[in-house]
Amino acid sequence: MFRPFQKHLIISNFSKEETIEKLNSITYNKLLTGNKNVSKKFEGEIDNYGFTIYRIINYRNSFLPIIKGNFVSQNGNSTLIEMRIQMNIFASIFMSIWFLISGVIFLNFLYDQFGSKNFDFKSLVFIVGFIITGYLIMILGFNYEAKKSKEILSQSL
Repeated sequence: MFRPFQKHLIISNFSKEETIEKLNSITYNKLLTGNKNVSKKFEGEIDNYGFTIYRIINYRNSFLPIIKGNFVSQNGNSTLIEMRIQMNIFASIFMSIWFLISGVIFLNFLYDQFGSKNFDFKSLVFIVGFIITGYLIMILGFNYEAKKSKEILSQSL
């Protein structure tokens, strides 16, 4: 599938409990607290087994990734954090519709041009450009936010 995702590992030099505590210190849990704390870097839910979080940003980015992860204790004094960074479902649905419509237009164009003596190259460039632009916006928006999130998590844990 075209839906962007990344897998990322962080090895924390802290025990599982300390790692969870550190992640809680930078994550706003809307279920536990009523007022949003602006000093937190992430928002989401954390328990003893794993977490689902996303970065708090002061601007709009529809491709803001959701980070799902779990904790694996290693020798009691370090913790492996396995993460899957993925695009949210609403952006995925929107981009699926974008590519479906673009693909239908592209296939319809090819069908109309098949056997034609005057191939419409300008329309082909426009349609392909439309598809590539959508893909680039999705990938660049997602990768920018995923990189920032990984940096903050690596520094904090």
